[in-house]
Amino acid sequence: MESIGAIFKNARNALNKSLEDVHQETRVSISHLRFLEEDNFTFLPETYVKSFLKTYSLCLGLDASDILQRYGDLNRVEQPVVEEVESAELALVETESTIVHQPRIEMAELPVREKVLEWALGFGTFFLLVSLGFAYFQYRAQIYAHPVDSVKFTQTEEYVDMADISISKQKADQGKIVISPLELEVTARKKIWLQVKVDNKKVSEFTLTPDENLVWIARDRFDIQIKQVVKNENPNIPQKEDEVVRLSFAVDDTKKE
Repeated sequence: MESIGAIFKNARNALNKSLEDVHQETRVSISHLRFLEEDNFTFLPETYVKSFLKTYSLCLGLDASDILQRYGDLNRVEQPVVEEVESAELALVETESTIVHQPRIEMAELPVREKVLEWALGFGTFFLLVSLGFAYFQYRAQIYAHPVDSVKFTQTEEYVDMADISISKQKADQGKIVISPLELEVTARKKIWLQVKVDNKKVSEFTLTPDENLVWIARDRFDIQIKQVVKNENPNIPQKEDEVVRLSFAVDDTKKE
């Protein structure tokens, strides 16, 4: 019995048509036409295969119902063979030991486990970044918090006459750690020389003109030396030591030396 593919190919050759010609008339791709002529009907679901068989038959002037009948008979013949093969494979699988089955189950579950691991790593990374960001903003808020409990020091007329100095202490609120609890602000009234030591470590010297203002922050204490800059007509005569005012400010104590 002549196959469907042979019928198509012989009819096309009899009409002196190429696959390209059939493609132009039916809009069916050349690869699909070639599959039909090779009796390969597994390239698409059955519904589409039947549609292509009918279209190809009408293009070549063949009886479409006869071609579809042949296709149906072919499926009924192949169906028992497929069922026998599947039954044989199922019986073979059922006789295998559980040791052989276990790797197959694990391979099926492997992509799921990988996805779970990827989600877990992604969530952990996100949580870490959020935690670091929160800690950073907490640190910034503690450093730049507004000072409270401000105290003005106006111990002597000489000192007040040179500059306005204020020291602000930040108190811990509800157990919060304050990184820099002391803030020092100096505003010059006259031209002054100023030396500031922060936390017994860094020493800086400045010359301030009237109304010039500087601010420092410290963790534990400030030590200050301040004196008025006076133009000395005789530079060979040194300034007296008692002209320098010394101040110390600490977290738990503020005093003038």
